Amino acid sequence: MAGHYVIYKQSNFQQYILLFYKPFEDKNGEFTGVAYAFVNLYEEYLINDTFASAIDDGICNMPPRNCTTGE
Repeated sequence: MAGHYVIYKQSNFQQYILLFYKPFEDKNGEFTGVAYAFVNLYEEYLINDTFASAIDDGICNMPPRNCTTGE
């Protein structure tokens, strides 16, 4: 069971958050539930060398500390 992620805007803080989720199974291979992890993209950039390198190489965009829609 592969994990997936989605990026969404946390409107009350005007920041983008990475939500990672992965289904997991019990010892019999039956679906048991889903594990979740929430990560602030800017904070992840500060501590994740692979993410920082991808930004430096132009693979990913630099995540802004605060993101707004301009509305």
